[in-house]
Amino acid sequence: MNYKYPQQNNTSELGMMLPLKDTNNSNIQEINSIFYHVGECFIRAITPKISMHDVNVMLADGTVTQSPTFDISEVLKFYERLILSLSGWQSSGISRSKIEDLNRIYCELRKSAGKFNVRGYFGVQFHALPYYQVNKKVLDVQRNLRELESEGVRYYSQISQQANSMIEKELSLRGLANMSEDELFKNLLENEVLYGDLVKEAESIENGFPQYLDIDFRRKLLVKELENLVIELYQVSPVLIDYNKLMQGEVGVAMYVDLGTIKNEKTGAIDPFVNTKRLTSVHSEQIISALLQVQDAMELI
Repeated sequence: MNYKYPQQNNTSELGMMLPLKDTNNSNIQEINSIFYHVGECFIRAITPKISMHDVNVMLADGTVTQSPTFDISEVLKFYERLILSLSGWQSSGISRSKIEDLNRIYCELRKSAGKFNVRGYFGVQFHALPYYQVNKKVLDVQRNLRELESEGVRYYSQISQQANSMIEKELSLRGLANMSEDELFKNLLENEVLYGDLVKEAESIENGFPQYLDIDFRRKLLVKELENLVIELYQVSPVLIDYNKLMQGEVGVAMYVDLGTIKNEKTGAIDPFVNTKRLTSVHSEQIISALLQVQDAMELI
């Protein structure tokens, strides 16, 4: 694999992202080269863990079909082994995040390399899609829900009729029967007593239909039961993506590494700026040594 990250101007809050510019500097060229190798190693190591396989699932209409997924537990095991095998590195453990159907599993690793802080992000960004289990119970619960909803509609119609009659009567008693909808709405907003009285009357009518309240209770139980029959399938592409594509919501294997200058070893303060013009061969060897540790650990997993 000859994957190359595009050149970036990105500076994270903790450091300058690799690959570094100033490619006329041989030390930087060497750091960038090792960075690319680590990325290639990461995609090789994680690809078997996200290999897709087909499983049987059920659609909402009861149709049984097959859809691809990968095993998240294998990804978690990979990160656990990676973290445990890296001595001298700090990690906050394995993290997960979700925005709608877009999911991430990742770990961040940090290490001091001379006067520099090396931080690596290694993640998988993927879609999680809901399906039903292949289970006859799904169809049974759906049928029971439909029956309850039909029954509930009948009671709701009776409640609505009585509530409308009550509102008309109450408004008539207060001399508001001939008001337009806009005028009535304005009065309800401005007259909290009127609004409160109408709400209480409506609640009393609803409470007079215990069958409707029971239907609503049973419906909620069935909805919960149906939710428990839902499974998620995870879909990803075994391609290496950089920080920009990660932020844009593309799926794939994400890796980025940034460097920061350690300002104070005791407090851990880090300057995100790295003066690449003063980066010596000693500095590059320290940074490369840290990157190679990660690469070696991945190759053994």
